This record gives sequence, C-alpha cells and structure tokens, in this order.
Amino acid sequence: MIPQEQNSFDMIAACGRAYMVVWAERRYLMALLLGPIIIKLACYTAALSLGYEDNIARLTLILLPALFAEGWMLAHFTRLLVFNQRWPFKPSGDEESDMAALEDRMRGILPGMIVYVLINIVLGAIFALVAAYAFPDMSEPVSPEDLPPGAPILMISMIVALVLAFRLLWLYIPLATRSSADEFLKSFAGGKNLLALLGLWLLCSVPAFVAVQVGGAFILTLTGEGAVGAYLLVILKVLADSIKNIICTAGVVYAWRELVTGKVQ
Repeated sequence: MIPQEQNSFDMIAACGRAYMVVWAERRYLMALLLGPIIIKLACYTAALSLGYEDNIARLTLILLPALFAEGWMLAHFTRLLVFNQRWPFKPSGDEESDMAALEDRMRGILPGMIVYVLINIVLGAIFALVAAYAFPDMSEPVSPEDLPPGAPILMISMIVALVLAFRLLWLYIPLATRSSADEFLKSFAGGKNLLALLGLWLLCSVPAFVAVQVGGAFILTLTGEGAVGAYLLVILKVLADSIKNIICTAGVVYAWRELVTGKVQ
C-alpha cells in the first residue's frame, strides 16, 4: 500500500538512479541485450528490404519476434532491479528448490513478455489506423490543407488518449515481478503523478532521440541517402531504442519503488 503522506515521486532522482544502474550493470546488460538486438536488426532489415518501413501495420507484424525478445529482456531486467535475479539461472544443486525458483521466474517473465508485446501491438494498431486516415499516402508530403476532414481532431484525440493511458504502457513491470497490476496503476494515479511519469519518460528518452538525430545526420553526411546509409541508420535506431527502453524501465521501477516504500533505492 502507498503511504498516505507519499503521493508523488521525485522524477529527477528516479531518472538519475536509472542512468546509474544501467551504467553499473553495463556488462550484464550487454549480454542480455545481444540476442534481442540481433533479432530486432534482422526484423528491421527485412522490413527495409521489403519496403515496409513506412507501413506501420506491416512493420509491427514483422517486428513481432523482436518484440517478444525485447519483452523477455525487459522482464529479466525488471526482476534484476526488484529481486536482484540475474540471467541465466544458476542452479543451486537442490533440484526441488531450483524447480520452484525457475517456476517463479517463469510466472513473472512470461506474462511480462506477453503484455509488453500486446502493448506494442495495440500502439501499432492505433498509429496505423490514424495514419491510414490522415496520411493515406506516406510517400508523399502532406500539407495541412490536404488533410482529410477531422484528421487534426483525430490526431489530437489520439495524443490525449495516449497521455491519459500512459501508465498502462508500463504494465509489464508489475507482471514481471508477479505484483498487482491494479496496485501499480493506483500508485501512479492522479494528474501530478501522471505528469511526473511523462516527465520521467522524457528525461530517460531524450538522449536516445538526440543520438539518433545527430548520429543520423552524421551518417547521411558520410554515406548519402543510399542503401549503406539506410542500414547504418537502422543499426543506430535499434541500439538507441533498446538502450532507451532499458533506461525508461529502470526509471519507472525506481519511481514505483518510491511511491510504495517512500525510497528511490
């Protein structure tokens, strides 16, 4: 339960703690991230080869294996932060105890992974539907005058809905730890905590966005807009996105911990 006097969290402290733990666990995370990054690169490369990079619905479907791998990785990382459990599992020699420990992990990792995939599928579907109506031809630039009737209102409504439902995007965290999803959502209830959660996400995400913009401009300057530059951009985006997701997950975990216990650490 949340202490009555604790109705908000320090997003700066949670963000700082997230960056510190990612740096401290960089060697472990490199091993944990390797498989998901390779799978994500393969999926993006396939999408790029098929010309699906601008088709949100098809891109989401192609990325399904990558989403499962990333959900698995984030669920493991969440359990490291909460329980100090590391992957791979190291047997103790006691078969009964080891099987119970493995079952406990599976009951957290599997739901966390599946919910992460479902969240991204729903987001992909929402963006695809809005894009299909507002921008039927993604290959051509669209001026405000060319937008279909009601498209601006639809896009604004989508943004408002995503903001109001923002805390739902992190439900894989309590499920990965076998905690109550309802209590997790209640922890972030209220406009103040919602704004702080959005601010935390921005603080954890901005470096990745900047890295993609600056790095992307540098790559295009060196290689031009050919196939080599496109594939290098994919690699940069995949690396930045994976690291961003790790940092954001850590930030939300520490914010949740502060709301529940009154302490960031």
